[in-house]
Amino acid sequence: MSADRQRRHRARRRAGLAVFRIEAPQFDLADALTTAGWLKAWDADKPAEIEKALNRAIRHLIERDA
Repeated sequence: MSADRQRRHRARRRAGLAVFRIEAPQFDLADALTTAGWLKAWDADKPAEIEKALNRAIRHLIERDA
C-alpha cells in the first residue's frame, strides 16, 4: 500500500502537481460550489463529489489566469 502511495506521489511531483488538505465548512462549501455551477444540488451531501467540484473550480481558476 505505501509503495503505491509513494508511486502516486512521485508521479504527481513529476507532473508538477501537489495535494493540499483544506479545512472548510462542508455545507457552506457545497452551497458555494452549487451556486457557482460546479456542483449539482443532489451531490451536495457527498464529500467525494464536493472534492471533485472543488478540484474542477480550482483548475478553472488556474487555467483562466494562465
